Amino acid sequence: MFGIAEQKKVLWLLLGGLGIMSCGCCSGFFVSAGATGNSFAGNLFLILFGMISLFGLGLTIWGGVLAFQNSYGNSATKPMRVEHGVYIMNILILNRDGDHVFDPEMYPPEELKYIVQIALASGQRIELETHPLVVQTMGEGMRGTVTYQGNWLSKFEREIGR
Repeated sequence: MFGIAEQKKVLWLLLGGLGIMSCGCCSGFFVSAGATGNSFAGNLFLILFGMISLFGLGLTIWGGVLAFQNSYGNSATKPMRVEHGVYIMNILILNRDGDHVFDPEMYPPEELKYIVQIALASGQRIELETHPLVVQTMGEGMRGTVTYQGNWLSKFEREIGR
């Protein structure tokens, strides 16, 4: 789950990498088009702009890997987090095709996916997958404490009197 700071970092890595790669390729093209013969300076500039292009490609790949790990990474390797004062915005039950299910008793349990949309006390909004027994302990509009790891919500404790 990326916070705003991590999202900005990945965005700058991707955009910066693509920008540097584009500048390196365009500059290398112009240098090679203007170079006559096999001059040492022309070859040096081509090597330099080629290295700049590879650096940009590396930044782009690094940003893509970070984004992929966040989206599809193993939740078991991520730290366990506890957030207090969260607000349950929405509870979704989806079938295997990703369609919204209104009556979960019409489907076998292994075909359903339970998604909870939560607003953290910091204002950040996240979506977490969970087990049906955890969903039974919460309702939309409730406030409480959640325990989650990666994108898996393992526990919800509601706050009473708030």
